[in-house]
Amino acid sequence: AVAKCHKGLPQQALDPEDYSLWEYPCYPLSRVETLMKFDFTQPVPSQRILQTKGSWPLNDTTSPCHGVVLWMEYQLTKEDTDLVSEGLLRPPVDGSELVWSTGHNEAVCFFMDYKKSHIQYTVQFDTSNGEMEFIFL
Repeated sequence: AVAKCHKGLPQQALDPEDYSLWEYPCYPLSRVETLMKFDFTQPVPSQRILQTKGSWPLNDTTSPCHGVVLWMEYQLTKEDTDLVSEGLLRPPVDGSELVWSTGHNEAVCFFMDYKKSHIQYTVQFDTSNGEMEFIFL
């Protein structure tokens, strides 16, 4: 799948870049937010474009927010213990360094403006070609 930021709006974030975040110290400014879910036990939806929108507040508005990290998690069964994450290995704790998977890279959308009190997003998934588009404001 190709991930890109929306080009039709004034650019608020750079296109996602691939990083091994376990190599870099980083700290949470918010909770984890699910941007889109896919149920692989069901057929692909008939609508061509799937879209979600939302926002969430930052817990710490005094620190600069450099960007948003994107990763996939796979729920293999209905049991919460059967979750495979390509990102965080532990829930974020304010003031504590984040613990990232060492076997995967995460995508990072860096912001043009670091002063934020909340994050607004729109995610679009094109079912015909697997491309995802992210808009962060």
